[in-house]
Amino acid sequence: MPTLKQLFGIVALITIAALAAPARAELPPGAYEELKRNAQELLQIRIDAVKEKEPISAAMRNFECTATVVKVDRSKSKLTRGAKIKFDSYYVSPEAFQSGFVGPKSPPLLAAGWTGKIYLNREEGKTDYSLAAYGRSYEPIGKQPTVSPQAPPPQSERLGITGYPAVTGGLDVRTVDRNTLADDMGLRAGDRLITINGHKVNSATDVGPALKDAKERLQIQLDRDGRFLDLTLRKPS
Repeated sequence: MPTLKQLFGIVALITIAALAAPARAELPPGAYEELKRNAQELLQIRIDAVKEKEPISAAMRNFECTATVVKVDRSKSKLTRGAKIKFDSYYVSPEAFQSGFVGPKSPPLLAAGWTGKIYLNREEGKTDYSLAAYGRSYEPIGKQPTVSPQAPPPQSERLGITGYPAVTGGLDVRTVDRNTLADDMGLRAGDRLITINGHKVNSATDVGPALKDAKERLQIQLDRDGRFLDLTLRKPS
C-alpha cells in the first residue's frame, strides 16, 4: 500500500495528464470499501489527544493521534479493549480542493473525545498505525466534539511566532522568528503556548492584548513535549 505522499503524488500526476486542469481526484469507485475490507484493524476508539506535526505539504496538515480502544471487531496485532494506540492522520480543507488540490477524500479534523470506528494498518516492525482507507477510515458514533478548520497559521508580529489554535487549547507554535521576543525567551516550534501573564492564549490574536496588559515582566506558561514550563522575562520596551 503506498504512503500518503506517494499516493497523493500519483493521483496528482494522473489527474493532470487526464484532465489537463485543476480538479479534485477521488479514488476509483469501490476502492475505499476494498481498503476497508483489507484493513488489518477494525476498532472502536476514543481519541485521547491530538498533536499537530510538521505538514505533509502546503495544503495538508499532519496530526499524531493517541486513542483508547473501546471495542475490537478485528485486530491482526491482537489489540484488546483498553489498549492505547497511536496513529497518524491528516486534514485538507475544502478551500484547498477548490483551489486545485487533488487527492482522496480528507479525514475530519479530529479533537480529543472523538468516538467511532476506525480502519487501520500497521507496517511490520512499527508500533504506530496508519489510516487504512485514507479519509474514509473513520465512522463516527454519536455526537462529536467540533473543531473549526483553520486557515494558514496567523502571525503574532509582536511576539514573533506563527501558530495554530491547538485542539487541546492554547496555541501550537509553528515558527519562531529570529531576533524577536519569542526567540529571546526561548520559545521553540512545537511548543504549545498556554498563558501570557495569566491570560489564556488560544489564537494569535490573543497574544497582543496579553502583551499589552503586562507590567514590568511577562509570565509565560507553555507545554513542551508534555512538560509544563513557566518562563519569566522582562517586558520589552
